[in-house]
Amino acid sequence: MFGHFQLSVAKLLGAPVLLFPSLNSLGAEVGKPIAPQTASVGVATTRFVRNEGQVIRFNMGWTLVILAYLILIGLLFYFVFPSAVR
Repeated sequence: MFGHFQLSVAKLLGAPVLLFPSLNSLGAEVGKPIAPQTASVGVATTRFVRNEGQVIRFNMGWTLVILAYLILIGLLFYFVFPSAVR
């Protein structure tokens, strides 16, 4: 939905045009483990029913680690290898 918008913003900022849409797609997937609707569906048939907060708290640390890793990769492609995503 926002792919064309992100492509236009990347062109305006002089960034690699595929970097912003790619990072947006990755960011959407990184947030899945801590999304309340995903947690409630994921625990529907387990002993964690009505304890979705425990699942989200457990996943929060790993989600932040993965997010930091993806931010480093994004910065690497933005500053070091911009021609790789043109």
